[in-house]
Amino acid sequence: MFSFTGYLNNYFLDQVNKIIKKLNLNYSENFDSNFGLGFKAIGGGCAVVSIAGSGVGIGIIFSSLIEAYGKNPELNDQLFTYAIMGFALTEAIALFGLMITFLILFG
Repeated sequence: MFSFTGYLNNYFLDQVNKIIKKLNLNYSENFDSNFGLGFKAIGGGCAVVSIAGSGVGIGIIFSSLIEAYGKNPELNDQLFTYAIMGFALTEAIALFGLMITFLILFG
């Protein structure tokens, strides 16, 4: 089956390889692997953004815990349990983002 995007991708890579050969640049002959490696690095960097969001979420959880302690000190144990559950779920999101990053980079 004909794929127009696949055709354009192959055409573009062929043209870039011809230009590199004409200019006698010291790049590797296999431009495809370098091209893909660059996009893997960009994708991995974008996937790491979830870790920053997780850090913000954990900060919000524990700042809310401190605020709740001040307003209702007799519920310390229950509030702490809820905060730890929220921390675990938020940290799981960061680990999923890290897993996706490793799949992009090394998969």
